[in-house]
Amino acid sequence: MKNMGSLFSRLTNYYTAFAVIVVNALLLFFLLNLLAAGYLDLVASRKKTASEAGTPYSHRKYDHSLDAVYPDMNKSEIEQLIRETRQVSQEYDSYTQFKERPVDDKYVKVDPNGFRIGRNQAPWPPDPKAFNIFVFGGSTTFGYRVDDRSTIASHLQELIRKETGVPAAVYNFGRGGYISPQERALFEKLILKGQVPDVAIFIDGLNEFAVPDGEPAHTGDLKKLMARGNVSLWETILEKLPVTRVLLSVEPEGTSGHKLRKDLKGLDQEQDTDKILTKVIERYLTNKKITTAIAGAFNVTSIFVWQPVPVHEYDQEYNIFGRYDFDKEVPLLKPGYLMMAAKRQAGSLGENFIWCADIQRDKKRPLYVDAVHYSGEMCNMIAECICSDLKHRGRLIPKEFWLRP
Repeated sequence: MKNMGSLFSRLTNYYTAFAVIVVNALLLFFLLNLLAAGYLDLVASRKKTASEAGTPYSHRKYDHSLDAVYPDMNKSEIEQLIRETRQVSQEYDSYTQFKERPVDDKYVKVDPNGFRIGRNQAPWPPDPKAFNIFVFGGSTTFGYRVDDRSTIASHLQELIRKETGVPAAVYNFGRGGYISPQERALFEKLILKGQVPDVAIFIDGLNEFAVPDGEPAHTGDLKKLMARGNVSLWETILEKLPVTRVLLSVEPEGTSGHKLRKDLKGLDQEQDTDKILTKVIERYLTNKKITTAIAGAFNVTSIFVWQPVPVHEYDQEYNIFGRYDFDKEVPLLKPGYLMMAAKRQAGSLGENFIWCADIQRDKKRPLYVDAVHYSGEMCNMIAECICSDLKHRGRLIPKEFWLRP
């Protein structure tokens, strides 16, 4: 009996020691992850502060300088618009990778069918008897940081209705971060679903040079996902732990789908720049040719618009974000636009191409609500550029439309 008591005492001591070790290990594990999470937050904060030094990409809240680009809004309305825009997020979309999630806020509304709702928005699906226009592009076409009534598509619809008297129905399929191949894929998806417009307008320029590799924004994440293969739940949990991310020097994840993205490493020589620019423009023109052929096969008039950007033909003295470092963040943008201007001068961009890149040349006032996105006034200027060109070429309302039963 004495031996049993002694054995029980020893087992109790062993268990107590083991329990103390386990508890301390768990406590140490928790503290290490807490410290690692704090370190990751500090690194992210320092990077954010460094990136916003001087003139930031955008104002994250109201700033008095924004009054000039929101003349019809007060401080609280501007703050709400900024807040609603910042809350816009993206979700998976087949073939194109991603799209904006449905939203129903005061200033920003996105239809579940993938387009942003505009002023006097026509219903979905489009009426086959109406004159339907689909507009494609990136975040500038979507209209980040402007309200639903002030996007390019909204202004274009009102202008065409005013010029022709025809109740045109314009649908805004601009999406944050899109490049021209994604726009073509979306156009094809809509046609496959039986949604064939009378006119398809593609607004590009900025993102072609901001994403010179021609890969959609989340390609890297999808490659990592596919490369993982069959990874166990425990492995997934382990690699997400802050301490693991610190040890592997993994940066905090980002979720932005509408900011500029830089993919230039080792680009030091001017010769390399010219080669990359040539490749980017050739890819755009090839995609334009393919899209034109697809549109023609379905009797759709295709129009390609080269958009304005703040670093081309615009007096930076009037730009609220004029000190934003484009040479560092998007080094191909300035030379890329100069190369495209030369091609336009040579007449090699095609008859269905509209050049709107110079419309801000003599405008002595603020036209951008952040580093790249347009004010409502600028959106209207772009819509006027498109409308004027189509009217001049006799394409504003095709004759075929008037012959419909």
